[in-house]
Amino acid sequence: MEQLGDGKELSDNNDFISLPKQILIENNADQLKVLIDYVYPNIFMSSTNVHASLKWAILTTKNIFVHEINDILINKFLGEETEYISLDETLDPNDQAHYEDLLHSLTPNGMPPHRLILKQNAPIILLRNMNPTEGLCNDTRLFCKDFGKNVIRAEIAIGDFAGKQVFIHRLPLQPAIGEEYTVPFKRIQFPIKLCFAMTINKAQGQTLDYVDC
Repeated sequence: MEQLGDGKELSDNNDFISLPKQILIENNADQLKVLIDYVYPNIFMSSTNVHASLKWAILTTKNIFVHEINDILINKFLGEETEYISLDETLDPNDQAHYEDLLHSLTPNGMPPHRLILKQNAPIILLRNMNPTEGLCNDTRLFCKDFGKNVIRAEIAIGDFAGKQVFIHRLPLQPAIGEEYTVPFKRIQFPIKLCFAMTINKAQGQTLDYVDC
């Protein structure tokens, strides 16, 4: 990976890289389960073990794979789930009736999902700068603690503010500039998502002891 990042790895005429067979994981459910069990061994035997989980991560190239892996892991995670459904609105009110179902299915880069499933002690990552002076910056990782209707209490997990209890509320969010969709819209949701898995880009600057891709 270091050679690839430095541009030292040889590629063919189509700029494809041949990876060693021993590091490849076939695209099937059994192999994905093997990867998850390898990166997170026995972590779901007790919810208190999750504090070690922020030192580990599964990295992938696309958000669609991140969502799939995070969904699997939160389902395995011990505890009662809390569900938060976003309010999705087209910027032009005349489009709302035509596109509402479509909007619910979209999760643009840097946006929380329409259906956010959380459990106590589950690891999450902040998607916006909320209050940098209090440690609530984009890409801050936290643990869920308590769930209210319109506020979530969380604990900052890493960095100078580690251990600090904070409150996260819903925000109106829009896809980043350059993200093009059929219709412009905004989503009112908590600006967080699970972070058992992350994109490689999102993992830049994070402190991790164990990573698998």
